[in-house]
Formats: sequence, structure tokens, C-alpha cells
Amino acid sequence: MIESHHFVVGGPKFSRRKSNKFFRPFEEAMSLADLRARLEAITSHRNIILVGHGMLRELKLLEQLDIDLHPRYIIDTVKAAQYPL
Repeated sequence: MIESHHFVVGGPKFSRRKSNKFFRPFEEAMSLADLRARLEAITSHRNIILVGHGMLRELKLLEQLDIDLHPRYIIDTVKAAQYPL
């Protein structure tokens, strides 16, 4: 089964202000402290594929937060856009 999740770190006011800038609305706004627990709960015992735009930034942030998701694959849409079908 494929699932996708879209979170924002910040309060509800920030989430409302930013949510219209994304194709898919945020599932929930959360604190940075809650992000790690939520990601670990979602990804434990699963094969995951990380998809993002400019993944180096996200991967550095995950490393700083000591979050290791052990992704099977990482798809960076910046790189993918360089090689259109």
C-alpha cells in the first residue's frame, strides 16, 4: 500500500498561511519535538521512498534531528526535472 504524508513544523497560524502554496494541504501542524516521534511511528517496519524537491536540504535537517528513516530510495524532483520524459 502506498501512503503519502505532508506535515508542517509550526503553529496553526503558520500552517494556514502556507497551506495554500502547496498542491496537497498539510495533514497537521506540529512542533519540531513531535516531528521525530510522528515520522518514526509512520515509517517503522516499512520500506519507504522519500520524495522531495531539493532533498539535500531535507536530508541534512533529518540528520540534524537524529532521524534516520532508512529509505529504500530517495527521489529528488529537482534532479528528475532535468531529465524530462
